[in-house]
Amino acid sequence: MNKVKATLKQRAVAKDLLENVGKPVSRAMLDAGYSPATAKNPDHLTKSKGWQELLEEYLPDDKLLKKHEEVLEATKWND
Repeated sequence: MNKVKATLKQRAVAKDLLENVGKPVSRAMLDAGYSPATAKNPDHLTKSKGWQELLEEYLPDDKLLKKHEEVLEATKWND
């Protein structure tokens, strides 16, 4: 099975979103150099194989599941 590599633009969008929580994906796409037409449809990015690879690389399912379980089992809330 061939692994798809994330593009530099995809990586730039991911970095921007991590550094600017709450920023719209479409805005991050424009800032990374995507065309306005492409940025109007963020699904083209977020459903791509390269984007999925980035998610698996930096937010693997097993780590996310572990964090979710920790939160669900927490006995004290942080205020």
